[in-house]
Amino acid sequence: MNKNRFSFSGFTFIELLIATIIIGVLIAISVPAYLRHTEQAKGAKALENIQNIFNAEMIYMAENESFSADRAVLNTYSPIGPDDSDWAYSIAATQSTFTITATRICPNNLNYNNLTITMNEDSVITGVPYPP
Repeated sequence: MNKNRFSFSGFTFIELLIATIIIGVLIAISVPAYLRHTEQAKGAKALENIQNIFNAEMIYMAENESFSADRAVLNTYSPIGPDDSDWAYSIAATQSTFTITATRICPNNLNYNNLTITMNEDSVITGVPYPP
């Protein structure tokens, strides 16, 4: 019986290197897509909050014949919620007009700090809710 004394089982260095390169390429492709989708979700959240504030303004206007900039008062008409760590909301209101503005807060990535979404009393939305 002649048995091979040297039995190598496992992967060669080249096989491990190729697998590592393939995994690195997959990560390089998927991480930017993931970050873009999370930013789009944050933009959708801001649009939803703006719509909630708009609904509260419309209900307040129907009852009081003017608009309000007080979020605490508007929160009794439609749930608005507090500012979150992603967006800061502000309301500028007069008796006949209002503007809701959501400004992106992003301390780690300065590219997103200039994003704003604005909605007025005619439900016209301006601004880019997320990066393209």
